[in-house]
Amino acid sequence: MKRAHAAAAGALAASVMLISSGCSGSEGSSAPDEARNAVQNLASRDPDTVRNSLSRQVTDKANRNSLIAPAGTRLDVQAGSWKQKGDYAQLSAVVTVPQQSPAKTEFYLIREEGKWRVLFSENP
Repeated sequence: MKRAHAAAAGALAASVMLISSGCSGSEGSSAPDEARNAVQNLASRDPDTVRNSLSRQVTDKANRNSLIAPAGTRLDVQAGSWKQKGDYAQLSAVVTVPQQSPAKTEFYLIREEGKWRVLFSENP
């Protein structure tokens, strides 16, 4: 367990460093559909859909039937917010939770097993 935690912490640090150090290539371009879907699927009411959108490092620690967002939550990915460096990426989305003001949130993704998955988010 300690080893898995260290690996997850290392991946988080690497993704933040790579992305914030000035991504090149696809900075500011449109996010791939798969990445947009991974972020938007976090609001799903189906636990399997949520788990399939999360990095394996996250799902290994999560309850199998966990939902992340309250019912009615919307995640609207912001056009032009995609930044990618290799297998790490970042995009912005406006998160709207019922009875709360919309909030812009940064989502950090990792490419695992050929798919974009959410590694973590930075809450406002």
